[in-house]
Amino acid sequence: MLTAPLPEDAVVDGPVRLCVESDISPDGSYDSAWLAVTANTVWVFVAHETGTETRWSIPLCELSEPKALPLVGGGALEVTRNGAPLELIRYSSGCLPFFVIAVGLLGKWLKGESAELPEQDARRCTRCGLPLESGTKVCPACLPKSKVIKRIVLYLKPYLWHAFGLTLLSIILTGVGLVQPYLNKPLLDRVLIPGGHSAALTARLHLLGILVILLVLSLLAKTLFGICQGLLSSWMGNHIAHDIRSQLFQQLQYLSLRFFDKRQMGTVISRVNQDTRELQGFLVWGAQDLANNILLIFGIGAILFVLDWHLALIVFAPAPLVAILTSMFWRRARGFMHRFFRSWGRINAIITEALNGMRVVKAFAQVLV
Repeated sequence: MLTAPLPEDAVVDGPVRLCVESDISPDGSYDSAWLAVTANTVWVFVAHETGTETRWSIPLCELSEPKALPLVGGGALEVTRNGAPLELIRYSSGCLPFFVIAVGLLGKWLKGESAELPEQDARRCTRCGLPLESGTKVCPACLPKSKVIKRIVLYLKPYLWHAFGLTLLSIILTGVGLVQPYLNKPLLDRVLIPGGHSAALTARLHLLGILVILLVLSLLAKTLFGICQGLLSSWMGNHIAHDIRSQLFQQLQYLSLRFFDKRQMGTVISRVNQDTRELQGFLVWGAQDLANNILLIFGIGAILFVLDWHLALIVFAPAPLVAILTSMFWRRARGFMHRFFRSWGRINAIITEALNGMRVVKAFAQVLV
């Protein structure tokens, strides 16, 4: 953006007319830098661990002929100072559109012409007031989660019978999983610690054999149904991921060149690969685990209330506190997750641009690979 905020410890000599943030430091590493223009001075600031360093502070009267030099994976803003070229700041391809505009404005100001900042796409959500991303009218903060879930569930439409089978397997696995703890009751009360029961030793051994056989059968059934569930989940996951990536790739074919000029290719690739993989994981494993846990909670609760409702109330007493703490935790963790995915996309963008530029650099350096 052309009105990026300066760091708090950056000091200038007046109101800022133009401020553009770069993501490359002067030494070529990926760090923040800022180009700021006031009424009389051009400022360049560089971020360091100890604070913000003022790299350049040059009066406008000493500068002329600003240029945006194209480089591999980015560019550099160069001016002429006292007849000699001077590189002020470097930037990546993602910042290129803003620095091109900044060069045009700076050139007019150096000639004494009047120029105003162009109107930027600073649309905001009418409901929450947050800025919207360029090219979209959807606010992620205000979008109803039910609509998102409905759009996601539509990917399961071609596989309804498979989804039904997966749900049935989840119910069976939950029921089989409840058999083992339920068998512990007769095992303790009537076999290991008979208490007031006066059953003979042979009868207790006979009951022990039956319980052991039931436990082994339940384990075998749980393993068998678990294998079937895993195979069906993997098959559905691969097909759903293929459908999502195919639809996303088809949508990319109809986007304008302007869309790709304003975005780093690594970020687009990350959307195609990483985001679809996360969506696949939610559809296949996340939704399945959620359903299993809900069924398990209701199943355990029903058995507890049937056996002893006093004990059930004691067991479920901490449930409201756990729900509140979980909600507070995920409300804070959601922001970290968003930052993680944005950072992941940026890393992919940097790697893609660096790898794409290697061939060009080696060709210019005439290096034989």
